[in-house]
Amino acid sequence: LYELYHAEQLSPTEWNAGSGAIYDLRSNDLRPDTWTSADAAGLPILPGLVRYEEVAAGEINHALRFTVEQTRNTYVWPARHKASSNSSLSVPPMGQRFRLKASFDITSYSPDVQVILRALKKYGMIIADNGSDWYLSGAPNPGWNDELLGDELREITGDQFEAVDVSGLQVEADSAQVVASAAPQNRKLANRGTVAHNEIVSYAINVVGTGSSVAVADMLPADLTFVPGSLSIAPATLPAPTYTPATTTVAWNAALPNSQTAVIVFQASVNTSQRRAITNSATISSNSLIRTVSATIVANGLRTWLPALRR
Repeated sequence: LYELYHAEQLSPTEWNAGSGAIYDLRSNDLRPDTWTSADAAGLPILPGLVRYEEVAAGEINHALRFTVEQTRNTYVWPARHKASSNSSLSVPPMGQRFRLKASFDITSYSPDVQVILRALKKYGMIIADNGSDWYLSGAPNPGWNDELLGDELREITGDQFEAVDVSGLQVEADSAQVVASAAPQNRKLANRGTVAHNEIVSYAINVVGTGSSVAVADMLPADLTFVPGSLSIAPATLPAPTYTPATTTVAWNAALPNSQTAVIVFQASVNTSQRRAITNSATISSNSLIRTVSATIVANGLRTWLPALRR
């Protein structure tokens, strides 16, 4: 990737630019420390642009770049360069990431803008340069409705965002690589892969807070029987989950702070003597979004598979 700052064409075959930056797209290496680029932060511009193709597909799966009028005389990872002499703590450093608050209601916005806002909630945006305050950049495309985008995005003010410390995602200072496991994720785990008839399997549902109410519903399939007294939650200070025998459902509902993880644990016994895969799924609902997390075990697998291994 080649990017130029303040480029102008002098002739059909000659260009002039204030600076140039080259990025190897096969590497996670950042620019050398203190080096700038076409953006003051020393970061590449292209990966942070809002692209029409992504919006049309319904998902942006990366952080966006944005500008603010004033930055501090320092920078934070992954930025490599500062562009200010201002030491005031009331202005952010170059490279600071901001995230749209999970509680911000996006349902009244047009579908295209909702795609952008969902990305700002999940991945956020990074200060890449000095410029207009809270100014996002998009790649040119005739498909954009510039008037609609401008009108709707201008309604969102800075107090709807929160600063995010991403230092825990850093693998090393000179690399843009992130530790994927450092980011908490909604998921469901079983402590055993193969369980015999009448044996017990333990399930753990990890629920990541969004700053608002979270609801969990886990209906046990017919081949599993809930073990009474096995239901718990961590941290124990959170509201307790419940089990309803009539619907064979484990349920939980509470307000969970942003990025805090709650772990719901329960046990179930296998009530089938047949060999089959048993998938147990839970739905996690928050801010009008519903996610499904699943764990699969194999019932009575060892009894059937061992003779095959001997052959």
